[in-house]
Amino acid sequence: MGVPAVWQDGSVGSWGSASSARGGTAEDRYHMTNTALRFRRFRVRKDIPAIDVLSWQSSPTTALQNLAGIYTWQVDLEALWPRATPRLGNSGFITFGTAGYATNMLRYNLNITSEVHAWVPLTGSVVKTPYARPGVGSWGGSYTALVDGTTSINAGPDPGDMGTAAGTATFKLTEDGTDPTLAGAIVVTGWEVEAQRGNQTEIRYDFVGTGDLTAVAGSSLANILPARVAFPFDWDADSDGVPDGTLTCTAVTGKTYSGPAFISSIALTCDPSQPIQVNVTAQGAGALAVA
Repeated sequence: MGVPAVWQDGSVGSWGSASSARGGTAEDRYHMTNTALRFRRFRVRKDIPAIDVLSWQSSPTTALQNLAGIYTWQVDLEALWPRATPRLGNSGFITFGTAGYATNMLRYNLNITSEVHAWVPLTGSVVKTPYARPGVGSWGGSYTALVDGTTSINAGPDPGDMGTAAGTATFKLTEDGTDPTLAGAIVVTGWEVEAQRGNQTEIRYDFVGTGDLTAVAGSSLANILPARVAFPFDWDADSDGVPDGTLTCTAVTGKTYSGPAFISSIALTCDPSQPIQVNVTAQGAGALAVA
């Protein structure tokens, strides 16, 4: 009987290429695993659909019969930023609108996602899983602030004007001389004020990005993404039309899960009392090898 593995036996390996097909910088997935993030959790999931094939010719016809279908897989990764020394979110900030800023801001959440397009080619051999590639990117999130009696929550256009562009929002990750930021124009899609006994009154804004999200590196710290516009996510380093960029997750020496994958979503949380956390979902884009 083997010795059961524990957390410290595992790891997340290098992912993707040091040279992006977009030119100039490393791929986003390589940047994350080698420069930006400190990973501390992975979860690999393989989904195999059951396909109903019950027919009048089945025997018996009184019990469901199934075939295993084409499988898909993904990996959920949890990390802290920055890679060298994780920091609290206590020097994060938001500027919002025309030279404005969010006052009494408590925390923000930023979600960066991409469409996933999958296809199953007929090759003359048995195909067990689809290829996949990223599509159009989108981003959005929320931020929470305290309400006071004198100060406007932000200096941008009235967030009550739903459906109107509210100007550029800049999300500062931490203090670093030239600060690492993520920035782009947003549309406020809703807000919620909550007054509850025993608590300060809070307002939460929900927003979506309109157009590109741009990452800027700090003086000494890499951003969570390469210093460029975020989209499209990298998926084909050699531009041959075949997904590449093998992601390898190791549970213990000799037990690995690996295959081509790309980033399908990133969730960033900046909270003053917590380390800056980044959750990444990797979409499998070819066969998953289990060793």
